[in-house]
Amino acid sequence: MGKYYTAQQLPNFLLAAPVLIFSLSAALDWFVSRGLRNLLEDGRHTSGYHADKVRVYVLYTMFLTAVCVTVIHVQVSTRFLLSASPVIYWYVADGARRKDTICGVSSKQIYLVWTICYIVVGIIMFSAFLPWT
Repeated sequence: MGKYYTAQQLPNFLLAAPVLIFSLSAALDWFVSRGLRNLLEDGRHTSGYHADKVRVYVLYTMFLTAVCVTVIHVQVSTRFLLSASPVIYWYVADGARRKDTICGVSSKQIYLVWTICYIVVGIIMFSAFLPWT
């Protein structure tokens, strides 16, 4: 594992960073909203992103994120996490509904700009036969 974390892999980690950050912050937000005492209790949260039913998906996403960082090549983590777990989408939608801000910018705008940039750069890189995650 130590041989993989080199300066040569830095561009791959930069490409995967937004998805990894979104998945970790989604899990952190869910756990912080629950509190340590109420983590395993049912019935307190019944609807929305913080509902009790979401617990399984959050744990699953945390496991997948750990796998992305430790076992698989990080360049496929974007495809892996976004296709295998709805938690990131639910987290962004919940943040847009609550109008969350990060440094004065709404989380919805940050995710929208990242998505558009990812698509545009992906089209350019793919059509130029350059490696793209």
